[in-house]
Amino acid sequence: MKEGFRQSQAWLHTWSGLIVGWLLFMIFATGTLSFFREEITYWMQPELHSVSLPKDENQAVILERVFRQLSPKIEDASFLAITLPSDRNPTLKVNWFAARQRGNLVFDPNTGNVIKPRATVGGNFYYRMHYQLWYLSPFTGRIIICVVTLCMLIALITGIITHKKIFKDFFVLRTHKGQRSWLDGHIISGVIALPFHLMITFSGLIILIGFFMPWGNDAVYGQQRGKIYQEAFNIPDFGERASGIKQSMPSISSLLEQFNKVYPNQQLSFITIYRPNQTNSKIVLTTDIANTINPKGLVFNNQGEIVTEVNANGPAAATQNTLSSLHRGHFANYGLRWLYFLSGIAGCFMTASGLILWFIKKQARLKKTSPNKQPFSHRLVQILNVTTIAGLCVALPSVLLTNRLLPTMLEHRQRWEAHIFFIIWGLTLLYSIIRPYKKAWYELFALATITCLAIPIINSLTTKDSLFQSITQGNWQLASVELIAITFALLFAWLSYMIFHHNYHPKNHKVNSNAQLQQLVMDK
Repeated sequence: MKEGFRQSQAWLHTWSGLIVGWLLFMIFATGTLSFFREEITYWMQPELHSVSLPKDENQAVILERVFRQLSPKIEDASFLAITLPSDRNPTLKVNWFAARQRGNLVFDPNTGNVIKPRATVGGNFYYRMHYQLWYLSPFTGRIIICVVTLCMLIALITGIITHKKIFKDFFVLRTHKGQRSWLDGHIISGVIALPFHLMITFSGLIILIGFFMPWGNDAVYGQQRGKIYQEAFNIPDFGERASGIKQSMPSISSLLEQFNKVYPNQQLSFITIYRPNQTNSKIVLTTDIANTINPKGLVFNNQGEIVTEVNANGPAAATQNTLSSLHRGHFANYGLRWLYFLSGIAGCFMTASGLILWFIKKQARLKKTSPNKQPFSHRLVQILNVTTIAGLCVALPSVLLTNRLLPTMLEHRQRWEAHIFFIIWGLTLLYSIIRPYKKAWYELFALATITCLAIPIINSLTTKDSLFQSITQGNWQLASVELIAITFALLFAWLSYMIFHHNYHPKNHKVNSNAQLQQLVMDK
């Protein structure tokens, strides 16, 4: 504080971003991919690609057919969830919980037949990495995410204060100017999506507010923390024990008829049943989350009567629900979803450029004071930068390749998809340690290019759904995944070339003879 308020905020901006910057980059990257997790999951299960959206049969016929097949499996289930077909996934998915075990089935909505797709982590891998990390308990992972998100919010606010000419500098981009160019890129990527960055960070904190501010909830509800959500959103008490008295479920046709009367212009998206086939069963029919921030629903008892409406019950709950929908982009159509995706890419670049900028500034100071000495901390930052940024660009698309290359009947197949991701990421860490810093950068980006380009090639060799076929059939859900992979391959190839060109081009170095140039190349 002795240097003045703005200078102290610059210090806070630097260290709040640097300490968690590597983890923050991973969170931004996986969160950006999570906006298309339904499409990624659909791509990773080629057994579903022949299924089309139902056209002739109505929902009641489809659901009655599904319930007939489910009845012996859910006899003692405590919870049942049905996800109806949508534009993002044409299949009908059923998940249930019975006798402390989870079950799930996928149905063709046109025939009612069960489909057995390959086991995969799908796009949910990126989603879980984004908000909970992997291999950690849900509580531990989310607490870490809370701390990182809070640091991100501090870095955003202090960044606005520090760069007093932030909007003026937005229109200035000086290329090939070293540190100045990185600063310009950092500012532009931060300002161009600043409203998105503030929204996504603050809403992320609100979603997890119960983890780092639990005291109000504990004071009112004690150990029954779920009560707050039941009261706020009129959700049935899913912790209630089953009555033990069997009673058949009401006709799905009658429930749909009442649902359509209450919500004549809404589409049914989810059916959730608590304690099915019991006298105290509760059935929740929820509207489609597309194009709406606050989806609604109706709660029925086992006599088929409307009990209540699922909705935010007060201003606090409505605010939390709104921010949660904004963060996840549930309501977004494809145009807005792509805007989310591009804003996430800007956030990735903002984080990466901030990490690189810190190292360049420190390295420039070190050359003036101790040109032949490199502290361990600087070498550590070098390794972490290469591993987190370039290494993650290799590891993330490898999940899609692993999905196509692993045997479909492999035991614990979905776990191995995640394991191999971390193995590959760990190998990039080892590579960053043993290779010179500047070589590791462009070599790993070149490897990321190959990995992304391999996705459509391996897919065409292992399945019947080539990129050309997906485009000609108008299946843009499949084609978009591979087109994005090709786009990123071009981006990584350009980055690899630019880094290589910067390292070895004579114009970027002061050389007075061919011998000095040869020595420079050998050093690089």
